[in-house]
Amino acid sequence: VLLDAAKTLGKESVEYRGQTVRFGSGFKRLRLPELWKEHCQGDIHEVLQGKGFNRPALIATAKRLHVGADEKTPSAKIFDRIVDERVLSHVKEPVFLFDHPTAITPLAKCKQNPDGTIDESLVERFEFFVAGDEFANAYSELNDPQDQRGRFEEQARQRAGGDDEAEVLDEEFVQAMEVGMPPTGGIGIGIDRLVMLLTGNPSIREVILFPTLKPE
Repeated sequence: VLLDAAKTLGKESVEYRGQTVRFGSGFKRLRLPELWKEHCQGDIHEVLQGKGFNRPALIATAKRLHVGADEKTPSAKIFDRIVDERVLSHVKEPVFLFDHPTAITPLAKCKQNPDGTIDESLVERFEFFVAGDEFANAYSELNDPQDQRGRFEEQARQRAGGDDEAEVLDEEFVQAMEVGMPPTGGIGIGIDRLVMLLTGNPSIREVILFPTLKPE
């Protein structure tokens, strides 16, 4: 997509949020557990527990890193704040970021390690970031109905704990998987974000044709 954009713009780079983004060069592939270890001084598995969160360890990590969190803050929001403030803040160049927690990705397959074992705490997913902004999200679709039901139940626990963005149990979706779902994958690309990048505009309101306006 970016190579085609370079042909359209007639140049191979743009300025975005104070940095030069080159289209012709390959983008780095980084892994969240490695960045977490580097910038949070710990193993990411310490704050994860199976397919959910180790909440006491997560809160303790947030306090140690001086990231805002309290007993009422949903675990997923605490995790996202740590990533935003302590991990992504160090990643300025365009990168593909792999290996996200299962606890915040309920529809993706768990990660398979090089030795063939399964890491239930991480999933086969990547996001594409430029200057800390997310431009794309992709993952291998989960097609195990029992695993999917368990993921939805974990999301329900997060929702009961105050996370309004957590998924709800979708019985029809699980039933469809029980009938048979082939191996699939999906990717979502923010077209508005791409326009922001190509025009060097950091404000999404400036590139949306019909932005939501505040009432008078």
